[in-house]
Amino acid sequence: MKRKKCIKQIVILHLLGILFFCPTAISARQITVNVKKLTLYAGESKNIKVRAVSPSNVSKAVVFKSIKPQVASISAQGRIKAKKEGKTEILVISKKDPGIKTSVKITVKKVPKKTEREYLVKGGIHKLSLSEHTVWQQTQKKLYRNGGKGYEIIWSKDDFESLARTLKKNGCPDSRKFLQWFNNTNFKKHSLIIMTCSLFQAYDESVAGFSTEFDTFGMLRGTVQIRYKKQDTVPGIFYPQILDNYIVIWKMPKKDAAMTDYFKYEAAERL
Repeated sequence: MKRKKCIKQIVILHLLGILFFCPTAISARQITVNVKKLTLYAGESKNIKVRAVSPSNVSKAVVFKSIKPQVASISAQGRIKAKKEGKTEILVISKKDPGIKTSVKITVKKVPKKTEREYLVKGGIHKLSLSEHTVWQQTQKKLYRNGGKGYEIIWSKDDFESLARTLKKNGCPDSRKFLQWFNNTNFKKHSLIIMTCSLFQAYDESVAGFSTEFDTFGMLRGTVQIRYKKQDTVPGIFYPQILDNYIVIWKMPKKDAAMTDYFKYEAAERL
């Protein structure tokens, strides 16, 4: 009995010695990220962000790696692109110490069956000043990641906040204020579509609706309907055709955004 007690005391003293003389030996060695698991539709994107790396003397610089890049790929900056139905894991590995790492479980859901339909959507339209339009053109690569097609799908709160910061940094206070109308969007269920458009001599503009239909190539096209009133003119007097630029934003179910191949707008004068 005395021998067991003695051994127990020795073990306790040994552990206390490790704690006192080598505190880093038992300190946490881990990477903390903003998510641990994600469920995405094919075509959807999401950012993985490193919140902290322990021990504190280790750099936050990491390497991202997808176990199955055919299911979901990831860029060097941590942006995931869901590609096809399946499951994979994203590894986040410290550059300084590869033994420090974590992982994010990814489930990619199949895109819903494409269907033609009409929607009642919550949306708005904002007329750009000349200076704001110039900024939107100059920063298009930052604002639009969708191959320069003139629209962007905002899949997540992170994307939404990133866009707001970009507008603030580049001096677009009115556009940023307009964006805040959609601040309460539940990005678990909905996505925002943001698009630029141009109208001649219009006022009282509004988003009237949204519909999907198959084009001649079998792709599902999403069309947002814009309605407006035209400025009154006096017969016999020439009026220059003034082209104004706008930003259109509307909210739609995430699954429906995922099944739509591309987006366009259709403007018509309100009778």
